[in-house]
Amino acid sequence: MDPVLLLMVKVDGTWDNDYNFNCRSTFAMQVLFSANYTAFMEQLSSIFSPYKSNNHFNLSYIVDGCPPSVSIHDDETFRFYLYLKSLQTDFQKSPLCVEFLVDQPVAQPVVSCPTNS
Repeated sequence: MDPVLLLMVKVDGTWDNDYNFNCRSTFAMQVLFSANYTAFMEQLSSIFSPYKSNNHFNLSYIVDGCPPSVSIHDDETFRFYLYLKSLQTDFQKSPLCVEFLVDQPVAQPVVSCPTNS
């Protein structure tokens, strides 16, 4: 049977200079040890979509006593995070941190009109 891991997820925050993640909310979620990055990102997107129109986000975590934060961006980094979580019995250690990315509006071109001088 595939083990289930319980993750603490800190949402909508930023890392400060002391490597603390200051977030707006925290929740717990279960994930299968065999989960893959793409499916997990889709699961998170479905959770966030009712609350955020922008579903672009970064995932990261920090290992106690070993800053800076570690980015999760593919299957390999996600599998390593799950492996670390499988070794920890303390639910609060190495929470998954979600930073929403701000969509940058596309600047409208400035039209220069000739002046009659």
